[in-house]
Amino acid sequence: MSLRSKTLRGLVWQGLGRGGERLARLLANVALARLLSPDDFGLIGVVAAALAAVEAVAFLASEQAIIHSDRGRHCEFLDTAFWLASGRGLIIGVGFLTAAPFAARFFERPDATPLFCVAAMQPFITGLASPRVSLLMKDMRFAIWSTYRFCCSLLGMGATIALAIWLRSAWALLIGQLVMTIILTTGSYVVAPFRPRWRFDADSWRELRTFGLRAAGTPLLLALIFQAPAILLGRGAGLGVLGVFLLSQRLVDIPRDVSLQTIGVVATPAYSSIKADRSRLLRTWLMSLKMIGQISLPLAAILAWVGNDLPRVVYGNEYTGETGLVAMLAAASALSGMLAVTGPLFWGTGLPSYDRTAQFARIIVLYGLGAWLTVRFGGRGLAAAIVAALAVSFVVALVLVRSIIEASWKRICLALLPGCMCAAILLTVLLLSDQIIRSTGWGRLAIGGSVGCPLVAVGLVWSFRDLRARRMKTPPTTAAATEA
Repeated sequence: MSLRSKTLRGLVWQGLGRGGERLARLLANVALARLLSPDDFGLIGVVAAALAAVEAVAFLASEQAIIHSDRGRHCEFLDTAFWLASGRGLIIGVGFLTAAPFAARFFERPDATPLFCVAAMQPFITGLASPRVSLLMKDMRFAIWSTYRFCCSLLGMGATIALAIWLRSAWALLIGQLVMTIILTTGSYVVAPFRPRWRFDADSWRELRTFGLRAAGTPLLLALIFQAPAILLGRGAGLGVLGVFLLSQRLVDIPRDVSLQTIGVVATPAYSSIKADRSRLLRTWLMSLKMIGQISLPLAAILAWVGNDLPRVVYGNEYTGETGLVAMLAAASALSGMLAVTGPLFWGTGLPSYDRTAQFARIIVLYGLGAWLTVRFGGRGLAAAIVAALAVSFVVALVLVRSIIEASWKRICLALLPGCMCAAILLTVLLLSDQIIRSTGWGRLAIGGSVGCPLVAVGLVWSFRDLRARRMKTPPTTAAATEA
């Protein structure tokens, strides 16, 4: 199959898999919200934040290195990657177990020390996964990859709900996460069989180390960014407020998930395979930016208009946050979707340090502005800081993208224009409808859904028709040279 065909097929499979997983996770959260309290979600949020920070310090980038390296399929490379990952998982697990009492006291919940101790098992279990799973992404075999992830997620979420019915505490969420990790690790050997051998190749180690050093610091920055709610809200505002914020954020994270888990996952190996051809990189990246803009920006506009009625209907009144919280989180999700288009280009071309620069700008604004706004306005203030940080990071990322593929600002703006216009028109129509029908609750969700679903479908069809039209216009003699 050509690269274009692989990319389109990968987008379809990853979209179906990720969309189905998001829907299942939403239904699971609806059930869990009625079985557990916001404090339980907040408590697991701070445990996850502490574990993510420790894991980020010892990040190896083995998966990304396998995808990027020309030697990624070699047995000695995979063996070396496996032993590095399993050793890393063991070291992180022991280190987190040792630090568990201090982490619990930092979040002013010493009674949660057993939760932190049990969570230390997760990185070791993850490190035992088959490294050949990364080859599914490298070879763009997303039908197997997406099905594997979707089935494992369904089993894990089912186990979590069963545990919540039985335990009715935060332990259900933690044990459910561990069960899902075990299922993912076991399933990796089913879809990508691998038998590790006792060998450690020096050349493979040097290549893995070099790639990891290029990415050094980026995972820690990302961990601090994504765990900012737990760090800034968990101590000051309380775990209940944190739980409400996290569940609201998960509801409106659809645009970011579409970008990061669908286009981003597929784009990284696609960029890696054409990293030497800058003109093809330019065309492919601009098409990705246009596609995600046509999907994520209108979605974010609808979510912002629905506002706090969304968590109120889905989770219940107990999970309704401050006025305007969901609207700002929707804006942050749209910006995050745009930013997620740039990261795969940096990693696919072997320049993860560029992603680190963009994320560093983001974290400075997030914590510099967020610490003050969170104290002053609570969760709503943190959401505003997240929006500002994403906007700054996106501008920095675009500057760095232009240094790689020499994209003009005019072409970037033209790629974003359809999505911006569609979102602006849609939001205007919805705001005008408020003057006629003052809908709330289920009525507001019904209006937003009836407008949003057809619009997203049109955006997808438009994007794929554009891709096909470009292919048909390509002269036969140059088709092989422009397949991106």
